[in-house]
Amino acid sequence: MWQDKDRIMTAELGHFALILAFVVAIMQMIIPMIGAQKGWIGWMDMAVPAAILQFALTALSFAALVYAFATSDFSLAVVAENSHSSKEMLYKITGTWGNHEGSMLLWVFILTLFGALVALFGQNLPKALKARVLSVQAAIAVAFFVFILFTSNPFLRLAFPPFDGNGLNPLLQDPGLAFHPPFLYLGYVGFSIAFSFAVAALIGMYILIWRTELGYKIRTLGQNPNAAHYAGISNSRVVIIAMTLSGAIAGMIAVNEVLGVQNRLVLDFVFGYGFVGIAVGLIDGFVYIGTLFQAVLLGYLLPEKGSPEAADIANWKIWPYLMIPVAAVGLILAIRVWNAKPKPSKRHEQA
Repeated sequence: MWQDKDRIMTAELGHFALILAFVVAIMQMIIPMIGAQKGWIGWMDMAVPAAILQFALTALSFAALVYAFATSDFSLAVVAENSHSSKEMLYKITGTWGNHEGSMLLWVFILTLFGALVALFGQNLPKALKARVLSVQAAIAVAFFVFILFTSNPFLRLAFPPFDGNGLNPLLQDPGLAFHPPFLYLGYVGFSIAFSFAVAALIGMYILIWRTELGYKIRTLGQNPNAAHYAGISNSRVVIIAMTLSGAIAGMIAVNEVLGVQNRLVLDFVFGYGFVGIAVGLIDGFVYIGTLFQAVLLGYLLPEKGSPEAADIANWKIWPYLMIPVAAVGLILAIRVWNAKPKPSKRHEQA
């Protein structure tokens, strides 16, 4: 009797922890991003404890599901469908992620783990960058929490629990395949951190170009070097800074390619990459939100260099037509930006 009550409390505790992790993820998604935009240190610092708390709550929820499988709690629908009382303990625990609901919870558990690692070991990162990275990471987690809680809840109860379960998928009843999903997820989900850094850098670059004095100097020099010189801007200094930033960004891309994709130094791996970047810039009219979507879209549509798909000319015939509506939207955005009139500042309005 007491054991049944413990099972009930454990499952409900895991469900409640998952809901709390969802709420924390929403706060982590919004507050640090606003703090980084406004320069509010306290709001940016909130990202670290939020990421750690989100991971702790998700870990508690995942541990509750593991406990339900280990104790054969067939009152949970997911346990009844994917476990059996006669199975070895290894395969009872494997049943936790041997199904859709449990695998999604494992996915978000690893996702929050990487966010917590950045929060704990990213002390040398600039506060604004760290806050934006953790905010983007939380936004990814929010999407998964919504999917799990509203469409794939692993803590759903059965009105009439069976005496025994259906058993684990026979394909997963092997030690190698039992540990395959967690290690696979560690690799796949780990790329979410790289994505979060990329989006954070995109936001930071927008702020640098359009919201800082240096960005104003770069834009002025790019549009009219003579006007920039007569305005007191050191053209040579701005050029050196801009080239240094460009080289640093290109170096980060190269490090990701060499260490994460090629796993060795390949001298000509950048061949043709610049043309894709130019295409992205032209299509979206250099609007930063457009850059994000265009880069993802082109990366998805273009065949991988060196693959059989890239050698097949048929795979290159369709994607230019898919770019037509996107290019039209980019042209409209570019025209709007070109014809935009600057709004007077509050200081000029008061004067």
